[in-house]
Amino acid sequence: MGNNKIHGTIPSAIGDLTGLSIFVLEYNLFSGPIPLSIGGLTKLQDIYLSANRFTGKLPSSLGNLTLLNSLCIEINNISGSIPPSLAPRASSSRRSLRNASAILLEGNTELCGGISELKLPPCPPMNPKKKNSHIPLKIIVPVSVSGAIFIAIVAFSYTFIRHKTKSRDDLYASPFESQFPRLSYADLLRATDGFSAANMIGSGRFGSKESSTMVT
Repeated sequence: MGNNKIHGTIPSAIGDLTGLSIFVLEYNLFSGPIPLSIGGLTKLQDIYLSANRFTGKLPSSLGNLTLLNSLCIEINNISGSIPPSLAPRASSSRRSLRNASAILLEGNTELCGGISELKLPPCPPMNPKKKNSHIPLKIIVPVSVSGAIFIAIVAFSYTFIRHKTKSRDDLYASPFESQFPRLSYADLLRATDGFSAANMIGSGRFGSKESSTMVT
């Protein structure tokens, strides 16, 4: 099926072809990932998937193919690291196929790791998020403690100032306020019947004096 411009994806049902020994799809327009089920084809000896548009990582199940002589996946968009089960076989030259099994990887710029002969860039740490997982805690804990202390200081300051203000008001309060109630002008009008002359009990230099009856 090579060199036919066939497009689409490899179905996972490919794993049902248990008697398959050679799998040729090179120079087509296949895309998507290489299915994990391909690792169940234990009789496979040669896989040719070069010059397609395959993406994703190499399935680790390929390491189950103990009879595999060659896996050619040049000129695709395979990414990620090479599974450890395949790394010992990997090669960057077709000439190695004459004497030993090989995996051909040229043209997959997103691949990383593997043996040094492949000249691939090193892979990033497996769990970079895990490495920095304690950083947020180092930040959150001090901030939380500082926030709690700040709130406590504000609350204490508010209580202290309020208590001090109340004490000052009590200190300067008139002693007559506790003995005589405060009266409004309306209260006086009602008590003296509008400052009626009938309630006048005398007059002097500072005005007249009125008698009144307060109802409490």
